Order: sequence, then C-alpha cells, then structure tokens
Amino acid sequence: MEGIHRDRLRTFIDKYERQGLYALYDEKGNLYYVGRATDIVSRLDTHKDSDKHSGKWSSMAFYVLDSKSDIHELESLIIAIASPPGNVNQGKIKGSLREDFGKYWLAQAKEEPEAVLKPDYSNVSKKTSLKDKRLTDKKLSAWVNEVGVKEAARILEISAPYVSILRQDLERFREWITGSGKKESVILSMNKKSP
Repeated sequence: MEGIHRDRLRTFIDKYERQGLYALYDEKGNLYYVGRATDIVSRLDTHKDSDKHSGKWSSMAFYVLDSKSDIHELESLIIAIASPPGNVNQGKIKGSLREDFGKYWLAQAKEEPEAVLKPDYSNVSKKTSLKDKRLTDKKLSAWVNEVGVKEAARILEISAPYVSILRQDLERFREWITGSGKKESVILSMNKKSP
C-alpha cells in the first residue's frame, strides 16, 4: 500500500471495475475482517489510518469483481461462514431459508408427540386384529431375528450397534420404539413378514 506498490495496485484496479471484496488478517494470519468497497484502495487506506480497525490487521487480500456480481450477497455469505471478529454486523442473505427451516422444525416437533399418542394404522391390513397391533417383547425379539439387525436399524433409522444394545433389554427397546414414533414402522414390517 506504500510507494510504487500503491500506484501499481491503483493502475491495476482502474483497468477493471473498482468494486470488490477485501479481507484483513491479523499478525497471526487469522481472518480479522471482511468488507466490500467500490474503491478498494481508498477503503483500505481508511482501515489503515483512521478507523476502529487501524492497528488490528497486518495483511490483506482483495478480490476485484465484475459489475454483474452481487457483492453484498458474497460479503454476507463470507461473514456468515467465517464470523471474523472485526465484523460486528452479520450480513443478511436474500432468500435465506433459516426462518422457514425454523418454522418447519417447530411444526415437526409438534407433530411427533401426536404420532406417538395416536399412531396411524391406516396402512395396516383391515384384517389385522388389535392383537397384531401390540408390540410385545416376544414379537420384538422374533422380528429382529427375522429381519436381522441391519434391516431393523434401517427401519428404525438408527445404527446397527445401537439396535444390538437396545435388544439386550427388550422392555427398554419397546419403550424407545414407541417414544421415537417408530412403532408403526415396526408393526408394518412385522405384518409384511408374517405369513
């Protein structure tokens, strides 16, 4: 940024668009700050001499972008991922699904207790009796032996070692299946395998 290097940098940037992103690094080489500017050289001068970042960074990198780039989106994305200590404000990304995902997650959490308390047996054959809908220790043990640990793990959406651990205490295993909302899947699997 001094002497001939400053002039060369300015000449290079003037050949292209003058907007871009820059990153400031501390003395240890850790990312300290990410910013955007339409005149990178002037902006870096400000950070070097007179604002709250002066003295907190020792090296920098800059990226000249063409005018078609959405520089604000890129800056926001980098700040969101890297969380540099010099950036107080977290950028907002257009079209972020964070809020929608939060609402979806909350709705799913509310539905889970309903699925456990009121299981849907609509996929079970009409001929299936209430007795066949019960999950007993004997049925559970026979089911795991019949389908195998790997298939049971796939149906329950857990690891095979966890199935092996749970099946050592069938009462606990049955409670886990009911509490996790997997009872219907197990019963459907049992009925498919039954003659």
